[in-house]
Amino acid sequence: MAFRYEAIDSAGQTLTDVVEAASAQEAADLLRDRGLFVTRLDEDDPHRHRDASGISSSRQGPKAKFRDVVLFTQQMSMLLRSGARVVEALEAIEHQTQRTGWRDVVRTIHEDVEQGKPLSVALSRFPKLFSGIYVSMVTAGEASGELGLAFDRLGLLTRQQMEIRNRVIGAISYPAVLLVLCAAVMVILLVFVLPRFADMFEVLDVELPLSTSIMISSSRWVQVHWYYVLTALVATGVGTTMFLRSPGGKRSLSCTVVRVPIFGGLIRNIILARMCRIWGQLLQSKVGLLDAVELVQRGTTNHEFHELIGRVARTVTDGNLVGSELKSTWLIPKTYAGAIATGEESGRLTDSLLFVASSLEDENGEALASLTRIIEPLILAGMGLVVGIIAFSLFLPMFDMAGMAG
Repeated sequence: MAFRYEAIDSAGQTLTDVVEAASAQEAADLLRDRGLFVTRLDEDDPHRHRDASGISSSRQGPKAKFRDVVLFTQQMSMLLRSGARVVEALEAIEHQTQRTGWRDVVRTIHEDVEQGKPLSVALSRFPKLFSGIYVSMVTAGEASGELGLAFDRLGLLTRQQMEIRNRVIGAISYPAVLLVLCAAVMVILLVFVLPRFADMFEVLDVELPLSTSIMISSSRWVQVHWYYVLTALVATGVGTTMFLRSPGGKRSLSCTVVRVPIFGGLIRNIILARMCRIWGQLLQSKVGLLDAVELVQRGTTNHEFHELIGRVARTVTDGNLVGSELKSTWLIPKTYAGAIATGEESGRLTDSLLFVASSLEDENGEALASLTRIIEPLILAGMGLVVGIIAFSLFLPMFDMAGMAG
């Protein structure tokens, strides 16, 4: 039987190939004997586009959300810790799941485990849902016979990731609504309000101040050439999206966001907290130091931090301490880099990483709340200033008319 695998070799390179074995477990053992760290293992069937349950293959992406993964992890932790076997736990979760797309995913995992595949292999069929970090922690739990404990740690990790997402979304949602409202007010003023005042001023033959003339001319130009404005907005949006999706655009964005004043420090701390949390959880799950560093690197999308973790991986390969590399970078505050280095020197690297992650998560939560409280009044003040200038420019000629009439 042929199995297609994805693995990381001792040099940190990602390999994809096919191995022949009687079972998935035997294939995984063969690859480990070769010194490879397996991150994905599937039966090799090039003609299969849909599995037996009728859902799309993992390449097409199942219809599921991150909160489904969080709930699945919590359910597995509860059932396994209560003494249920893996197959029984998966069967119970499948029956309790209501959403069709996610139920199909759980059914596929359940069927794979019933056929004798390790749970980690079954999960690796859905890389968009279960990352290499998630699968590696499950693999470590299977190897140590502490699968329930592995899901406990994964439950904590996924809950914290979802909490951070919710905090970030909550911090930007209200300012985003205010910006949209401001844009809507500007459109209404330019398209509907200003033309009516312009007609009135034209009938009364009033001499207009410069600011009023500029706004009325801008309004008329937008009404006549609205398709130019619409085309420019669409072209800007499409061009920006294409650029940000390109490798160069992603690199430029990731290098820029960590250097932006005020916001850059918060973004760096959010990335660092996630990196330390995942790194510490992997080490706590008995994943090797080099394997853990490489998995953290693969799960990091920011280019600056990706390169930093790559340097850490080379440091580990050379047999040196990672603390010196962390202290030499501007991305990590010296206090936290020193805490990690001290923990490593005392043989408590896992504890120091988790402590730094917890401290940063608390600090980031307070920073996001404070930033939101600062941004909201600034946007309101800006919106009020713009509307006030427009209103003043419109009513100034009317004040002049009233003065002349008096």
